[in-house]
Amino acid sequence: MLKMFRDRYPQAQLTLHEITSAQQWQALHEGTIHIGFVRYTEPGKHIDHRPLVNESLVAVLSEQHHLAHSSTDLLFLS
Repeated sequence: MLKMFRDRYPQAQLTLHEITSAQQWQALHEGTIHIGFVRYTEPGKHIDHRPLVNESLVAVLSEQHHLAHSSTDLLFLS
């Protein structure tokens, strides 16, 4: 995505910062960043948003874990 942006807008200056979603929301509200990439939450007032991807959340575990080869649906575990 960044390469496409740079190719389309070579005159634009990009500075990347690795910060949490909460820090990005705060920086957007304060005007210290222009765009953020966050996990979706309600953006609140004065923030426009566009979904970029729809991803699945999956559970991963070691092959040695006792549930690794189970046919039990993990949603029903307590």
